[in-house]
Amino acid sequence: MNNDTQVPRPNETDDVTFDVIRKVIFPLRDSVLFAAITGGNLMVIIVVSRYPHLRTGTNYLVASLACSDLMIGLCSFLNTWKWIFNALNTEAHCLVIMSLYSMSIFLSLLSLMSIAIDRLLAVKYPLLYRTKLTNKRVVVYICITWVVSIFLGLMMLYKGRKWPYPCNLEHAFNKGYVCFVGITILCIELILACLYVVIYLSYVSSRKRVGNGNIATNHAHRNSSNRIRDRNMTKIVFIVTSVFVVCYTPFAVSLIILGYSSPEFEQYFFTTRGAFLFLALANSVVNPIIYGITNPKYRAAFYGILRCRYSVDNINGSVTEQSAE
Repeated sequence: MNNDTQVPRPNETDDVTFDVIRKVIFPLRDSVLFAAITGGNLMVIIVVSRYPHLRTGTNYLVASLACSDLMIGLCSFLNTWKWIFNALNTEAHCLVIMSLYSMSIFLSLLSLMSIAIDRLLAVKYPLLYRTKLTNKRVVVYICITWVVSIFLGLMMLYKGRKWPYPCNLEHAFNKGYVCFVGITILCIELILACLYVVIYLSYVSSRKRVGNGNIATNHAHRNSSNRIRDRNMTKIVFIVTSVFVVCYTPFAVSLIILGYSSPEFEQYFFTTRGAFLFLALANSVVNPIIYGITNPKYRAAFYGILRCRYSVDNINGSVTEQSAE
């Protein structure tokens, strides 16, 4: 997790500086990061659960992604503050945090892939999507992704070195598992890219069919409204996925490199690896911002919650401000 707390010390004269960085700078930085992650993603979960017009299959998947981001923020926070509370600086504490972090990464990957498949069905098979992919089925699928993520996060729950060792993925687990995590991230990112290419081609094809008049007139308005809504949601989740790829690809590559690197190389690679890790953690902050900027319904719901003033207009599916009395 926030493993740049393990700064290599070239000599003992750097002890004071090292302790200040490890016990003051990093905890304060990660406390701010944790507050931003918690506040934004909790708001996503609240608006999906609170507003009926946001209780759709896609938004349930978005809420599941927000849960994984919450856990990532929690792991970073606990792993940093263990240096303040020495009672938490144990091997068991480290393994639990790293397992939870690994599980959260897999959950994020599976959630993003689920969202991409959801968007593909909505664009390519709209009738099947609206009749077969019910909210209950989406919830069942979300439960399956959680079970799989928990299994993947816990299946290699044993140390790679004798304690004490730096509390991070590449040291808490064996090298094969570390490389497995990095390769899995890269492979799923490739699958996501392929899915969104297919989604784009399907969208272009559907527009051509509409232009050729292949849609019945009495369904034209309804189909047009559905297409616009699906297109807008697809754009949003595409942005979310693109940001994830940008933030996590360097981290995944660093896991593969560090999985088989020497201790000497780790020291030279420390600064770069710390930047890659922070970039990956920052990804958990930006998703709620993306929703608020690109989706008027999320933006209105966020605004209503922040002001503690909201009501739901079920007719037009918008959130309107009014007293919550």
